[in-house]
Amino acid sequence: QKRKRITETVKFSCSISLCIMLFFFFYFLSASGAKKSVRPIISSALLLTAGILCYITNKTFFLKMYSVTVSVFCLFFFGITLIKGPNMCFRFALLLDKTLAGSKREKSAESYCRKVTILWCIFFVINGIIALYTVISCNDKIWALYNGGISYGIMGLIFFIEYIVRKRVEKKNEQNL
Repeated sequence: QKRKRITETVKFSCSISLCIMLFFFFYFLSASGAKKSVRPIISSALLLTAGILCYITNKTFFLKMYSVTVSVFCLFFFGITLIKGPNMCFRFALLLDKTLAGSKREKSAESYCRKVTILWCIFFVINGIIALYTVISCNDKIWALYNGGISYGIMGLIFFIEYIVRKRVEKKNEQNL
């Protein structure tokens, strides 16, 4: 009984955290380029409702699909910015470096950020496929190992390598200016 209550609490927490994360993601998108609207709030309310329904059905399948859903949503939001710019990584760059917009570095930074956004999209596709495979074909331990550890390790590695590459590209671009 106690174990069941813990499982339900974890499932509910994961569903709610997904909804909260997506709310802030929608908000970020609207705050960093798109005109202000109530769409992020409406979308978040719908996602919150979906999370509560997940909790009510009491299915661990929905809990396990959390990581697949995150990869799909991230792929969608990063990918859509490749079609309708500015791309996601450039939006982050603009938020971090207020002097970038309108500077001589803007075009090269946007081009570089586009490549990084494509890299993240590739990661989200591969991660989503592996996560789905662990949901469908693996036991709970393997699912938890990949989705709760290995995938985050890979993300950290991508961040680390991209940081090193970015510093080299910035140094090269400074020499060319």
